[in-house]
Amino acid sequence: MRSSDWEDAFTKVGPAALLDRVIESGFPWNALGTKLKAIDSQFVEVSNEYANIHESIERLEGEVGGIGKKVEEIRTSQGELTDRIRQVVREELPAMQDRWLIATGSLVLVLVGIAISVINSKVARDLLAQHGVWFGPVLVVVSMGIYWWACRRRKRENE
Repeated sequence: MRSSDWEDAFTKVGPAALLDRVIESGFPWNALGTKLKAIDSQFVEVSNEYANIHESIERLEGEVGGIGKKVEEIRTSQGELTDRIRQVVREELPAMQDRWLIATGSLVLVLVGIAISVINSKVARDLLAQHGVWFGPVLVVVSMGIYWWACRRRKRENE
């Protein structure tokens, strides 16, 4: 190359034009220029791929951050729900226990009253002795009917 080519090369179009002039200049320089052009195109490809990878990583970081926030919101709401359930159970459990105790106590008192009446009454003992075979099954059927009625009533109230 002539020295005049080197002086003008920096003032003209730019590095791409200079590289084209090196390729056009002849044997040792055209091979070097071709290799440099190949390296430049590979560098551009790698730069573009790196930029795409970088954008993808940033987008994924945003999505993961959003998922993390949603998971934290779910955990918070689950904790609040658990606390609310505990509070309701604490408030309602004594009332449920009271109703159960009242119902059980009333049933025991009724049975004790009937038992005392039957034991102390000669007429009731004779009646039970004569018709006792039927009293047992009738009491079972009546108690099953009352239980069935109570269960159906609870279902209607819950719906």
